[in-house]
Amino acid sequence: MSTIKQPRVMRIGVWIGMCFGALIGCDGFGPGGFTALPGDDAIDLAAVQPAQPVDHWEFRIGSPLGVFAVLGGAGTRSRVELDPVLRETFDAVTPTSGSYTRCLPASCYYYLAVLNGDSIWTVSTPEQLLAFLGALESVEEAALLAGFRGFDLGGTIEESAYRPVPDGWELRLVQLVESCDPVQLDRVLLRIAYSGEVTEVRREVWRREFGVCI
Repeated sequence: MSTIKQPRVMRIGVWIGMCFGALIGCDGFGPGGFTALPGDDAIDLAAVQPAQPVDHWEFRIGSPLGVFAVLGGAGTRSRVELDPVLRETFDAVTPTSGSYTRCLPASCYYYLAVLNGDSIWTVSTPEQLLAFLGALESVEEAALLAGFRGFDLGGTIEESAYRPVPDGWELRLVQLVESCDPVQLDRVLLRIAYSGEVTEVRREVWRREFGVCI
């Protein structure tokens, strides 16, 4: 299967100063049992299974100006097997907004583009993503849901990691909460159940820089 790869969005952490090392402890954020999560451009989309099979779908970053990047794709058919006319429409489809604004100071967001038969649509909110996926069956699906809810995917193991729990997974991720004086990045421990229910277990200030904006 052929997928389009374009340079990924510059990670939020590039803009932020050094982290507060004293905050790394054995309080639920520590290293016990965690495995690093791949970045958004390295998620194994073969492990993401829609509730109902579709011909082709892609994980993208969009903006009001159009498609910013295609991070990968999957489905029962490859891109080259799609009807050329439908594929041209599919390649251009993007929602006007999404649930997670990134690419600051510009605006872009995660979404899925889906093609099945003659139908083409987008998935751009956590609720739409859960309807597309059904019950979560892999940590990759849980990671997509976290991304759609505003958490950064990728980085060091202290910033992007998971561990299994009896009813799903715990994900340790970071989230931009302030973008101007100070720029602040929080680290959050999420519990994501197989049902798609998301619980915030713990939150702490991870990085903060005064006198700057992004």
